[in-house]
Parts: sequence; structure tokens; C-alpha cells
Amino acid sequence: MNRSNRSVGDNDLHENVVGFWGLVSQSLAGMAPSCDVVAFMTAGAAFALVALPLSYLLAFGLMFIEVNTLYHLRVFHNSKPATPKGSVA
Repeated sequence: MNRSNRSVGDNDLHENVVGFWGLVSQSLAGMAPSCDVVAFMTAGAAFALVALPLSYLLAFGLMFIEVNTLYHLRVFHNSKPATPKGSVA
């Protein structure tokens, strides 16, 4: 079955739609965040030694500040009025 005769409501995965390398790249993209966490925790353990719990708390605090800043920027930009048609902005 080729793509031209598929119906709109057809949700089945047909043969040869997704290739091997497409699946590999999707799995790598899905695993990348957890792999980063493991890698950075290992690197943190190598450099922080006794202060490792303190470095985790500091990293959590910095991440909270970053997420909070991004949230407030999103709220600020979404609350701006749209530019009227024909105006130069």
C-alpha cells in the first residue's frame, strides 16, 4: 500500500514508512536527556567530591530560575497585543 491511496483516518503504520535509521535517530533523541543526566552526574561526582549534594542543590536552584525566567518571558510575550494590519512594527 503506497501513500497515495491511504485514507485520512488510517492510523496503521504501513510497511517501509519508517526506516531503520529513522528509528535509531528517534531512539537516540528520546534517550539523550537521560544520558546527559547520567553523564553530568558522573562528571559532577568526579569534580565536586564531598560537595556533590551541594552541587545538586545548586544545579536544581539554577534550573528552577531558568525555567521560571522562561515561563515569565512566555507570559510576557503572549500578553502583548497583536500588531494591527498595515502598521509597521
